[in-house]
Amino acid sequence: MARQPTAEQTEDVVYSVRYGDTEEVDAFIAEFGAEAFWDARDDRGNGPLHMICANGHLDLLRHLLPNPPPSPASPSLRTALLHANDRQSTPLHWAALNGHLVLIQHLLEASRALAPQLETGMLESKNAAGRSPVSEAELNAHEDVVVWMLGRMDEIDKGRGGDKAGPVEGEGAEGEDGEKEVELARMKMGESVEGLEKGVEELDLQVGEDGTVRQA
Repeated sequence: MARQPTAEQTEDVVYSVRYGDTEEVDAFIAEFGAEAFWDARDDRGNGPLHMICANGHLDLLRHLLPNPPPSPASPSLRTALLHANDRQSTPLHWAALNGHLVLIQHLLEASRALAPQLETGMLESKNAAGRSPVSEAELNAHEDVVVWMLGRMDEIDKGRGGDKAGPVEGEGAEGEDGEKEVELARMKMGESVEGLEKGVEELDLQVGEDGTVRQA
C-alpha cells in the first residue's frame, strides 16, 4: 500500500504539473500512487488537470490520460475530470478559456472512453459565474473551440456519439462560413456579443500566471 503524501508534497506536485514537469509527476505517482496524484489540490482547490488545461500541456495529458485510458481507470481520475475549484471551474472550463482546442478534443475523447456521462457532465458544467466551458471560450474569442464544442454537443443531443465533430487539429472557423457558424453558436447559447462583453465587465475577471481565474 502506497504511503500518503504530506500537504506540502501534494501542493508541490500540483506546482510541478503547472510547469509540465513529467519527471516530477512520475516520481510522485511511483511513490504515492495514481489515486494520491489525481486527488492532489492546491490552496484554491485546483487539481492536476486544472494546471494541465490552463497551460496547454498536451503531451503531459496524453502521458497521464492516454486514449483509450487504462482499464480499470482510477476512481480519482473520474472525479478529477469533473472536479470544480473554489470558483466552481472545472479543468474543461480552463482549457476552453485558454483556447486549447486539441487538448479539449483529447480530454473529451478520453473521458468518453471512460464513461459517456463524464463527457456530458464536463460539457454541461457551470462555474460560479454561471457559465459553461463553451461560454468561456466565446467570452475569450476562441471561435474554433466554440464551433467544435457546439458540434460535439449537437452530436450528443442527436444520440450519434461520433468521434469527430467540427474542425480538427490545425483547422479553424475562418472565412464567411466560419463566421456564420460562430453566429449560430452565439444564438444557440442565447447570448449576444453585447451581453457577453457586459458579463466580462461586470465580473472583471482575470487569469493569473498560474492559470487561476479570479476577480480583478
